[in-house]
Amino acid sequence: MVFGSRDEESVEHVHAAVVPAAGQRPSLEEIRDFVTARKGRLYAPDALHLVTGIPLTAAGKPDRRALLERTAPGGSGERRP
Repeated sequence: MVFGSRDEESVEHVHAAVVPAAGQRPSLEEIRDFVTARKGRLYAPDALHLVTGIPLTAAGKPDRRALLERTAPGGSGERRP
C-alpha cells in the first residue's frame, strides 16, 4: 500500500507498506520500480515499511491513520529509508 505523510516542515513524503511473502524481503528499489511501472514516478515511495498486516477500518478499507501511527518513528513497523 502506498500512502503519504507530512514532516514538520509540511514536506510530503511517499511511503510503501508491504506485507512480504514468507521468506521474502523486498528492497526499496524493487518496490520503487514496481510502483513506477504501474502508477508512475509520482507515486514511487521514499521509504519502505515491512509490516505483518495492513490495518483495516470497520468498513474493511485500509486504515491510513493506523498505518501512519504504526510506521511513525518508534512505531511497530520496520522502516527502510
